[in-house]
Amino acid sequence: MLVPAFILTPAILRGRSPYVLLIGSMLTLVYLGASGVVLFTRVYGSSWAEIVVYLLDFVLLLAINIWLFILLKRLPSMNNVVKQPR
Repeated sequence: MLVPAFILTPAILRGRSPYVLLIGSMLTLVYLGASGVVLFTRVYGSSWAEIVVYLLDFVLLLAINIWLFILLKRLPSMNNVVKQPR
């Protein structure tokens, strides 16, 4: 489940392009939801070791999403157009 996060790691570490960070945040948010659903469904019929693995996956994806949100808040506004004086 962490494959998209590993693919986006270079762009996340650079943190320069707001569009890449926004798309990466949306993609990892979808994977976070899927990971939460899998964790919820596995709680009732799996061993503790398997539940810990799914919980770790969920926590890592949550941390990545929080980090991306912090990076996006630090970037300048994308729609701030500066008009040149005449």
